[in-house]
Amino acid sequence: MMKQYEHTAAVTINPSRTEKTRTRLIGRLVLALTMLSFSALPTYVAAQVRPPTAPPPTETDPAKPPPRPDLVPLPVTPCSTFLKFRVKNSGNAAAPGSRAEAVFYFAGTTGFHSSVAQVPNLLAGATTAFLYPATAIPSGCFDPVTNTCKFSLTVDSGSQVNESNENNNTVSGVCQKP
Repeated sequence: MMKQYEHTAAVTINPSRTEKTRTRLIGRLVLALTMLSFSALPTYVAAQVRPPTAPPPTETDPAKPPPRPDLVPLPVTPCSTFLKFRVKNSGNAAAPGSRAEAVFYFAGTTGFHSSVAQVPNLLAGATTAFLYPATAIPSGCFDPVTNTCKFSLTVDSGSQVNESNENNNTVSGVCQKP
């Protein structure tokens, strides 16, 4: 007399997998079990598909500040005739349009020349490039001995944007005359 064997397989399928992947997995399982049934063993398959679960509700953490932009100037060196720079929004929210101001310090004096450029709206993580100012760096800025011009560059110079860090808006640098 032939002995009867009973086999049961339970399968849990992750709902985050695509339908195609789930179908492939079930197909492979059925194929494997079918091969077992050829050996005259009765087989029973129980497949359980869990319904997708909603993510847990998020609670607003009062200690965590709300998302805000953070505009940061990034000068492109070397500069010689024009000051090239980029403005990056390193914050976690979009920044509205603002302005950037470059100040060039004249050699041997306390005088300076200031230029302003409009910075467009920037999404979080976005960067925009400028050739600044539209005219050449003031010739009186270059020191006749070192052939250098000192400058500072401030983004959000009018403090129009409520940023996550208001202390990283200015950089200073030196341009070398060609």
